[in-house]
Amino acid sequence: MARWPEDSLGGGACLVVTLPHATLLACRQLDARSSRYPGRGFSAATPYMLTSRSTSRPTTGDQGIREPMKQYKTGRATRLTSALLATLWLGTAATGAMAQPTDSEPASRAIASKAADTQTADIQTADTQAADTQTLIDAWLWWQQAHPGPVAWQQAFALRHDTASKLRERRQRMVGELATLAVSARVAGDTKGAAALMTWRRELAEWPLVEARTPGRMDLPWLGAHLRDNPPLSHIAQLGVCERPQWVELWSRDGVTRIDWVPELTLLSAIKALSPTAADHVDHAALITPMGQIHRRGVAAWNHQATPLVPGSRVVLELPTRQGLRGALPFPGTTHEADLINTHLPELLASRLPGDDCRIRNVP
Repeated sequence: MARWPEDSLGGGACLVVTLPHATLLACRQLDARSSRYPGRGFSAATPYMLTSRSTSRPTTGDQGIREPMKQYKTGRATRLTSALLATLWLGTAATGAMAQPTDSEPASRAIASKAADTQTADIQTADTQAADTQTLIDAWLWWQQAHPGPVAWQQAFALRHDTASKLRERRQRMVGELATLAVSARVAGDTKGAAALMTWRRELAEWPLVEARTPGRMDLPWLGAHLRDNPPLSHIAQLGVCERPQWVELWSRDGVTRIDWVPELTLLSAIKALSPTAADHVDHAALITPMGQIHRRGVAAWNHQATPLVPGSRVVLELPTRQGLRGALPFPGTTHEADLINTHLPELLASRLPGDDCRIRNVP
């Protein structure tokens, strides 16, 4: 291997490797205006091959120079030598193309930083998606692990965010309707009815809304049998289980009354435990089960339906609209308000917890 003087090739510099049947030449930026090689400007580290019929000495001069090789001859020695020439040449060049990586270092760091930011964003997105895939069933399974022992799934509940967001407004409207109807009953001389309505109003106003549920079954056994109704955990505000109470709650003209639950307790026997006038002119009652389900049942002599009661049930004796209040209340619109109360009060009570001793877990 030899290095040619710069003046011998018009101001350039070359490396030469001699092989048995060929001589490889790599030159650095030869002068295109050189008189020896007019019109030729070789780029740096471009391999050329000078060939000779004689293998005794390398070819000199320009008579052996060929065009840059685009397809290298096969042969291990030729390929290795070409790679060695390129490596040596790129390593020794101090100007030209080797100066460019220094200018591109800021861009390289920017690309690396952007790639790291993208990877971090992808990890955060994956974590969010993983959180979104958790469901209420997962929360109930965690509950079982955190609270070993039997669970009264009939007393289990959950509160969805959409229910919680509307609960305060619904309660305020019901409190206002009850106040209006109580005034009308008092004007009509129905003092007992007015007192009962004010008791209903006070009971709702003192209800802490953090102790609420979404009506309907959302317990683990039911969700396991109805997987399509298994909500994402991100839709749930809280969940919990209450100890089974030993009472049945009745909303009537007596106000709000709780009686002890006994085996084989029915709706008719529960009403008989109230005052004789508690169910005057009442034809129907709304039964709210501990699971938040509402059933309208007949309680008059002409439409009586046998209805067993379970602990934690709530019963609302409907305000009379066919008679009683319809003819007694002097203000217009009071019949409409009674209809609203008969419809929406049971729905609101279905959002109350199914017991007094409850364990609640807020969902973060």
